[in-house]
Amino acid sequence: MLCRRRHLVLSTAAQTEEFLIPALVLYVTQTDHPPLPILNHAFGPAEHPDFQRLLARCRKGNDEVLEVFRQIESGKIRRSQFAPAERLLRGVLHSPVFAARCGATFHLPAFLDRRGILIIEGGGTVSDDAQRTVMGAIILHTIRYIRARPQPYPPVILVLDEATNADLIGESGYEMRAAAECQKMGLAIHTLVQSLNFPSTEITEGMLTNCLRHEWFFAANEAVVRKAAADLGGKDYEEGLRSLKPGERYVKERNRVFREYVPMLDDPWGFPGLTKKKAQVALLQIEQRPEYRTPRVQAGRFVDDAGRDQTVTDLPPIAEEDNPNVGI
Repeated sequence: MLCRRRHLVLSTAAQTEEFLIPALVLYVTQTDHPPLPILNHAFGPAEHPDFQRLLARCRKGNDEVLEVFRQIESGKIRRSQFAPAERLLRGVLHSPVFAARCGATFHLPAFLDRRGILIIEGGGTVSDDAQRTVMGAIILHTIRYIRARPQPYPPVILVLDEATNADLIGESGYEMRAAAECQKMGLAIHTLVQSLNFPSTEITEGMLTNCLRHEWFFAANEAVVRKAAADLGGKDYEEGLRSLKPGERYVKERNRVFREYVPMLDDPWGFPGLTKKKAQVALLQIEQRPEYRTPRVQAGRFVDDAGRDQTVTDLPPIAEEDNPNVGI
């Protein structure tokens, strides 16, 4: 999760891996479950209480990992050696948004075992960087749990909407391999993209190879049309792809290719009450815009609504007049 944020592959960054992995192991071997931002001080300074807490509460049997940080504490390991791993950790953990989201006690595996539905939506005041980090962490945590659980049920569906635009497919190819390896473990990954601009050609080919079902909708980009036609079986499909209407798609499922129509949903959100809630939020935001508020007139001058509860000191107390602009 930390590496995907910087598009970093640990196999090409040996010094970063040498100290990043021990720091993460030091966290997961704590006797309690401290908030993740405590790793801000995994590399010191030595007198910081969080650093001392990490060393004091490391479970027995992890002497090799503990010795690494004892040497950092004593100065035997110089800062220049662990600085790349420290920058990688702090680059994410210093984000207030990330810290706020990692301080909770939400247990994703138990939630999935109860067949829960978790919807993560971006936008708003969350930065793109924090959004990619949080979403990437959830994806990797889900895949890791699926691989570790003792039975392949209940089934889990992981839907990655706008997967390339939101950088939800990392350069390491972890999600690409999981698309094939985790099918028998009860995980279905639905990857939705507008175009095949994955991080590399290798990952693009791997995604097309590992996905059992390919659905192609209308595409205006000629490069995408050619790629889709080649995936479906030949150039004969190009004209058909250009003529697809809303709800129509070409489907390639194993060795079958067919055209399919799906009726539009009456409720595009698909969850009871979600449409109404979104509409209420949208209306509330619209009402706050200045063009949707009726201005007040006092003594022939406009009075801002923000000062409605305040006394106007620069004007004599005159009864409020009718607004001549109402109804225009």
